[in-house]
Amino acid sequence: MNTPALPAGFSLPNPLYALTLAQPWPQMFLLPEEPKRLENRMWMPPREQLVPGGWFALHGGRLPKSPKEFDECRDALDWVNSNVWGMSADPDEWEYQEDILATCVSGIFALARLGSVTTKRGQPWRTSDRYGWLLSDLIALPTPVQVRGSRDLWEVTGEALAAVAEQLGVKLAETRAPRPVTAPAPAAAPTMPTPAVLRPEGLFCPGVAVTRLPARPESDRMYGLPAGDDWATVICKRGKDGRETYSWCSRLTSETGQGSRQQFETWLALLRDAAFMKSGAA
Repeated sequence: MNTPALPAGFSLPNPLYALTLAQPWPQMFLLPEEPKRLENRMWMPPREQLVPGGWFALHGGRLPKSPKEFDECRDALDWVNSNVWGMSADPDEWEYQEDILATCVSGIFALARLGSVTTKRGQPWRTSDRYGWLLSDLIALPTPVQVRGSRDLWEVTGEALAAVAEQLGVKLAETRAPRPVTAPAPAAAPTMPTPAVLRPEGLFCPGVAVTRLPARPESDRMYGLPAGDDWATVICKRGKDGRETYSWCSRLTSETGQGSRQQFETWLALLRDAAFMKSGAA
């Protein structure tokens, strides 16, 4: 087994986080010419797991099995032909499942270094997802490490982590505990009065620490979400008719708001965008 060339100063992070990609996208990162170096996501990488300049693993998800999954692969391959290569779709090109399976790569197949995150459109590999994770480096593994993936960023552990280190020919860095999501000290209330409806009593309390708001948050329970050096707190109030109203606040700026969940998620994304870009420029 040939050990891949490593960038100067490379060290395998521990913990190492991985991102699972649906098929057939893993192969696009391994193309010999004009490979994919942009991963589209609807969310920013959590700062406690990955920051610009940090390494993470790319993992190919399960192989297609059902007719629907094969159709989704065909659509993706046709999209690449049209949007990246500028070719017309050929309805017969991916007729056989064997041809599609030949493009698939499962398991941890590479390590990538995050360069930056963009919201700009126009790049060849850019889709309609909100964020584009731009990769500045990629190290392909000689043999993909087979391990089950998960949603979002997940930690590579045990035999899988050891196998990645062995293929790279490096030793594991000393184990360090993941950075905990800790509640910052409550900020002082702003001097300018704010309508009580936008500032429920105690809104500056950090709340129950989470990195992502639950799909159905408990009514009247306060949640706290990290946003770089800032801390966002939010309360959901659910009426008898089931309608949800969210009230939120920034610890650092004292900015408050009230509205739907979508409005809160948009506000939080902008808050995290600003913190992420600030950390990348530091």
